[in-house]
Amino acid sequence: MKYLVFLALGLLVSVQAKADDNLDGVWKTEGYGFLFHIEGNRVSIFETSGVSCLQSVLSPDSMTYQSGDEYVASFSVAVPGFIEADMRVTAPDNGIRYFSRSDTGSKMKAERLNELPALCDQPVDRSVEATTIAFLSIFEQNYPFFEEKKISWDEEAILKGASAVQTSAELHDLFVNELLKLRDPHTVLVAPSAERYFFGAEHVERVPAYNGFEQVGSVIEDHYLTGGVSSYCDNQFQFADIKSGILYLRLASFTSCEGYETALDGLFKKLQASDKLIIDLRSNIGGSDQMALQLLSRLTKDDYIAYSKQAAVDFAATGEWTAPEPIMVEAFGENSYGGDIVVLTDAGTMSAAETFLMGLKGRTPKVTQVGEATVGAFSDILPRILPNGFLLGLPNERYVDGSCKSFDMTGLKPDIAVTLNLEKLLAGQDNQLDAVLEILN
Repeated sequence: MKYLVFLALGLLVSVQAKADDNLDGVWKTEGYGFLFHIEGNRVSIFETSGVSCLQSVLSPDSMTYQSGDEYVASFSVAVPGFIEADMRVTAPDNGIRYFSRSDTGSKMKAERLNELPALCDQPVDRSVEATTIAFLSIFEQNYPFFEEKKISWDEEAILKGASAVQTSAELHDLFVNELLKLRDPHTVLVAPSAERYFFGAEHVERVPAYNGFEQVGSVIEDHYLTGGVSSYCDNQFQFADIKSGILYLRLASFTSCEGYETALDGLFKKLQASDKLIIDLRSNIGGSDQMALQLLSRLTKDDYIAYSKQAAVDFAATGEWTAPEPIMVEAFGENSYGGDIVVLTDAGTMSAAETFLMGLKGRTPKVTQVGEATVGAFSDILPRILPNGFLLGLPNERYVDGSCKSFDMTGLKPDIAVTLNLEKLLAGQDNQLDAVLEILN
C-alpha cells in the first residue's frame, strides 16, 4: 500500500514537473520587446513597441527539445548577413522562462501572457507616418543614452520632415540624419528596397591615429616578433613570441569562426612556457561575447563574475533597468593561464573587445591596461524591423561592474595612458608596445 501511495505521489510530481517545463504559449520578455509564441515545435517571434507589434526580423527555425541538459529547448535564429545563432530556453521552477542567444551573454527573462496581444493580429500600416512613429517609439522605449549624450530629438520636426518625403531613400536619409547625432557605433539602419545602408560604427567620434591596423601590424612583425606567427580565423586571431618568455596575442575581432577552439588550444600550449602575455586589442571591432568569454575562461585559475548586464525597460517613461544579470567566467581547468597580462587598447577598441577587457579586469592576478581609452559601446545590438521593411539596430543594454558602474560613453580608461606616436610608427617603432615591454621587463 505504501509503495502504491509512493508511486502515485511520484507520478504526480513527474506530471507537475512536466507541466512546469511546458513552453507552449506566449512569452513576453522584460526589457527587450520580444514576444515568443510557441506551439509545440513551431516558434513565432514578434517585436513590440508602444505603437506596433510586428513579425520579427529575427527569423526562427523549429524548436528542438532537450533532456538532462542545462537548457530545455533550443531553436536557431537568423538575420541573413547579420545574425546566425541558437536561442536556448531554460525553465527554472518559478513559472519564468529565460531566452538566451548563443552569440551573446544576455538572458532575456520572460513571463507567460494569456494570449497574443490583439495588436499583433492587426494589418500592418506600412505608411511613412506609421513607420516614423514606430521608429521614434522604438528609441523612446529601448535607447537608454539620450541623457548621457545630452541629445534630445525633435519628434515634431521629424514627423513634419517625414510628411514631405517621397521615396524610401529619402526616409532613410531622414532617419540617418537623427542617428548621426548619436554617434553610436551600435546603431544600424538598412533600407533593402532603396539599397541604403547606415552603420554607426563608421561614424564614431574618436578614431585611432594610424591608417588601419595593418600599418601597426607590419611594424610589429618586422621589428618585434622573434618567431613565426600562428594565425587562425582569417587572421583575426594571431600569436607569436615577442621576446624571450613573452607571448604576443593579437585579437582583431571576436567574429565567430571555425577553428577557434583549435586556436585556443595552440595558444595555451605556448603559454605553458611563458608567464607573461601581451594582448593587443587595438582596433578590435568586437563580435561575439561568447567567444570573448571562452578566451577569458582560459585566462584564469578561478571562477569569477566578469560583469553584469541590464536592459532598458520602457526607458523614456521610467528610466528603469532590469535587475543585473551576472555573467560568469568559469575557469577552463588546470591548463588555464595564471600569469601576468598587459592589454593594449585604443580608440578603435569597441563592443565585445570592451566586454572582454571588462571581464579581464575582474581577474586575479590583476591585468594592466596600457594605451588609450576604449570607445565605450558595450551593448548587444537589438534587432528591429520597421513597418515599411527597414531593418533597424540599436543598443538597449549596459554592462556594469561590481559597484553597478557602467563605462558607456567614457570607455575603459587605461591604467597607464600612452598615445600612439605616428611619427615613430612610420619609422618602425611602436611606442605603445614599447611601454608594455618596459612594464613586463
